[in-house]
Amino acid sequence: MENLKGYATYHIFNTRQAELVRDIKINENLYFDYREDPSFMNWVDKEGYGASSFQIKPKEEDINGKLLNNFKRANELIIYAPDQDIAQDISNLVRGGRLLEYPSLYENTSYGFIIELDHDYIFYERYKQNSICEHIVFACLVAAKAWKSKSLIYCIEKYKFSLNLDSFSPHSASPIYGQVFSIEDRGYSYHVRAGYAFLSAYSIIEELGLEIRSSSKKPRFLKNNEWNPIVKEDILQRLSKIGISESDTINWLIRGTPSKLYNSIKPRLGINSKWSDGEEVHDQEMYIYDAIHYCSYIRSYFIAHKFDEIIRYINPYDIHNVQLLARRLILGKLGLWGFDNENPKEYIIK
Repeated sequence: MENLKGYATYHIFNTRQAELVRDIKINENLYFDYREDPSFMNWVDKEGYGASSFQIKPKEEDINGKLLNNFKRANELIIYAPDQDIAQDISNLVRGGRLLEYPSLYENTSYGFIIELDHDYIFYERYKQNSICEHIVFACLVAAKAWKSKSLIYCIEKYKFSLNLDSFSPHSASPIYGQVFSIEDRGYSYHVRAGYAFLSAYSIIEELGLEIRSSSKKPRFLKNNEWNPIVKEDILQRLSKIGISESDTINWLIRGTPSKLYNSIKPRLGINSKWSDGEEVHDQEMYIYDAIHYCSYIRSYFIAHKFDEIIRYINPYDIHNVQLLARRLILGKLGLWGFDNENPKEYIIK
């Protein structure tokens, strides 16, 4: 404990349930703490919710006047670790946890840096935030649980990598807004970026050991396009180990006219979701094991090796679908699917 150093992370969060952060111990040489935002740029209201973030440090008269009279400074996450490399890894996992909670790069600002507290220098530029994190306890729990497994660490890093290549927020995925993004051919550069965004997200399925295991001698589907019971039972058993049952479903987004890529997937699975309108929203409700097959089909036939001609039809919704599935599987493996933000104490083992 004496050799541990504290590192500022620039993860800015609200003050509600902040004390729980200190209860999350990764091990005796790795733990979390927090301090008030030293930049005075991020503020919460009196109930602890995020209120405002400034792009530059406010004037002293504003800080000592209306800000301190009406608000409180937001918190900054501190990591205590044996060295900077380990602290950086943990900070990266916290960012992954924030993105698993709400997959929006805009909402979850990250400058990718940490700094030793002993340096005592305020990089104001790094305290700029698009929003103040409301779920830091969840993010820290993700980091603490993932640190025990290299496979989970790689899953989270792949997830972040995929989002950085191509992604959109859950807000834009809402069926209320219909088709937000173009599904037309976006050009060769996008084909490559989207292809690798898909591949890196799909590889999470393999990292977790949740791929469909079939072969020419043990085909995935029978001649009537029904699942081979042996193959299906195998994947269901592995899914059950992370809390996913046969009846669990996921929403597969199809916006606008179904693409040639989607229409090429065989066999056709899923049913129309309750908000499919037959015009702009054609979303499908799919069993999770069916969605794994869809992702596997796209990966194997169109992306994994030499790009198939069908790659020109890949669009942001295809990428979102595999990222959504990967997120569901990671959270299942972490035991954090269905996390109760109002009662996080039950997830913390002191």
